Amino acid sequence: PLFAAAALSTGTARADSAVPVPPRVPTVYEGMSALAAGRVNGSLALFDAIAADDPEQTARLWPRGIALYYAGRYREAADQFAALRPDDGG
Repeated sequence: PLFAAAALSTGTARADSAVPVPPRVPTVYEGMSALAAGRVNGSLALFDAIAADDPEQTARLWPRGIALYYAGRYREAADQFAALRPDDGG
């Protein structure tokens, strides 16, 4: 929105000309940080948001498997780890 800010400051912006900003997708780092801080359910919510935004990421989310394990969701944790691909470093 640099352009939107410039247009607003000059008074040339129209209300219907604003470009919608897509919601920000959390990062894996944020999910891992939440998990490290003991916020297991919060980390799962972040990992789930990442997976919802890009289903290809789901198989790479090995930290999600750890969070599922700590949440007592052992079957889902096992499934998460089973989905890892050899090139994921996991």
